[in-house]
Amino acid sequence: MKLLCSCKIPVLAVLLTGFGLWPSAHAVADEGGNSTSEEFQIKRQYMHERVDDFYNRLDQMDRDEQARQAAAGEMRKARKEEARIEEKAREEFVKERKAKPPEDPTAFEKELAERRKAYEKTRKEFVHDRDIYEKQKSSFDSIPAEEELGIEPEDNN
Repeated sequence: MKLLCSCKIPVLAVLLTGFGLWPSAHAVADEGGNSTSEEFQIKRQYMHERVDDFYNRLDQMDRDEQARQAAAGEMRKARKEEARIEEKAREEFVKERKAKPPEDPTAFEKELAERRKAYEKTRKEFVHDRDIYEKQKSSFDSIPAEEELGIEPEDNN
């Protein structure tokens, strides 16, 4: 607790007395100057705890601020590293984009024409093979269906 000059009254206690939050000398005098009354001791203890809590809170706020500052330095380093990696990736992307030859706008039409030619060639081969098969099939003697299925022919008499 901080003291005002050489007296034993805390600085905050002097300020709080002016706002009616600390028992004044008049309050002690009203009690007959007896500072041992239980109520006065409770009030005194409460005020000491409040003052202690106030300074503890200030200290905690200072420690929290120092921790934030330390973490800010670490975060700054991490963000800088992430930015460096992103910039490297961007530069590589730009380099690859520039290295590619310009795309031909008629490339799709050319590819489509090639596909049509390949399809037509395959279709013609299929038709040719089919025609050959049909010619060979017609040149063979055919088996009558009744014999193939094992059915005896009916007599028309």
